[in-house]
Amino acid sequence: VQHISLVLSFVTLICTGLPLRFATVPWLRTVYGAIGGIAVARTIHRTAAVVLICVWSWHVIDLLIKWKRAGFSMKSWTMLPNLKDAKDFVQMSLCYIGLSKKEPEMDRFGFKQKIDYLAEYWGIPVMVLSGFVLWFPIYWGNRLPEEAISVALVAHGLEATLAFLAIVMWHIYNENFDPETFPLNPVWLTGKISRHQMERE
Repeated sequence: VQHISLVLSFVTLICTGLPLRFATVPWLRTVYGAIGGIAVARTIHRTAAVVLICVWSWHVIDLLIKWKRAGFSMKSWTMLPNLKDAKDFVQMSLCYIGLSKKEPEMDRFGFKQKIDYLAEYWGIPVMVLSGFVLWFPIYWGNRLPEEAISVALVAHGLEATLAFLAIVMWHIYNENFDPETFPLNPVWLTGKISRHQMERE
């Protein structure tokens, strides 16, 4: 449910936000025209933002509950990169350029998954904070330094573009177009991976 909510809110945010970020691109302006203009797009964008904030909050609370169950042990933070991930990256790079035939044996989560996960979740606070400044510009304009609105606009736009590119170029390939998982890795639906995939990784 978290993943589906994240996907739907993210796609909606991209479809309603990128045409505004790149307003000089003619074909992107047709997106706004198709959904009823910029006022409708803003409402849809903000609704999707609220969904994204709820999903992110739900996920953080879920993580804190799991951390408490693990006795607040840092060993339970299996998504944090470590030295083994750096070594795995080097080993995988050697395989990709043909200098090694053996792929690294990953932990529960490999370095690709960790980068993917952290790229999504560190960007959400940036998007939320800058988004609130842009959502209520008069309120924040009266309380923050003069440059705050401009900084929020740049941060929001660049982080959104980065998130879009990371999802399209990194996440979708690694989870769906990788030859081992093509056409779709069902783990997000079932919570399970095949014995072959587990042994390989």
